[in-house]
Amino acid sequence: MSVDLIILASGASRRFGVEDKLLANLDGKPVLAHTLQAVALSRVQTIVGVVRPEAAAVCAIFDVFEIGQRRLRIVVNDDAELGMSAAIRAGVSDVMARGAAVVTGVARRGEDGQLDSDAPRGLAILPADMPLIGVDLINELIDVFDAHGGKRVVMPVTRTKSEAGGAAGSEVGEAQRNPVIWPQAMWEGLLQLSGDKGGKALLAAMDDAQVVRVPVADGTHFFDVDTSDAVSEAADLLRKRKIGDVA
Repeated sequence: MSVDLIILASGASRRFGVEDKLLANLDGKPVLAHTLQAVALSRVQTIVGVVRPEAAAVCAIFDVFEIGQRRLRIVVNDDAELGMSAAIRAGVSDVMARGAAVVTGVARRGEDGQLDSDAPRGLAILPADMPLIGVDLINELIDVFDAHGGKRVVMPVTRTKSEAGGAAGSEVGEAQRNPVIWPQAMWEGLLQLSGDKGGKALLAAMDDAQVVRVPVADGTHFFDVDTSDAVSEAADLLRKRKIGDVA
């Protein structure tokens, strides 16, 4: 069962400063290159990179992997200033347009209501500033998606710790992480998102029968680079991972 993956690479990097954080040097290559390498080595069918207008340097990083036209598409997000939801809408719209014939603006569907058989059955969404995401984790999420017939949302979760009250460091719940894999039935809901936010509101409205939570012990997979200090932290985590100090 095929899964496409959208890499959200059109953010403004406001907290990082004048430089685009995706171009920052992390262990000898750009932050984006680390994220893209893991995705390119995974079993996702097509990678959709959503970029800002005039993002030649970012596009060059996608190109250097020579993934091929069948596996890589670049989508320009002309509404990048509207926030994350605009990037998601741009990527989802591209996937839906490729995966189904469009007649008078309506995607053709089969008798079961699903998009045409050539379309991917799942769509994963991943922020580009997650350079420690692992190939094995992406593949595990795809396996879980397949095991549930491509009908349920699959999301990685980590345990959260209490910060005040109760026993210090006691586990109090779980946090949703990325990438989340969305089945076709949820894609049109993603197109309705607005503002600088992702699909958390959609997830919050779902019951347990619609969502599969995949516990992940190694929280470093989800480390995101938002500041220059975070680049240094990510480099330390990479070094520890290489010598086996990170689970």
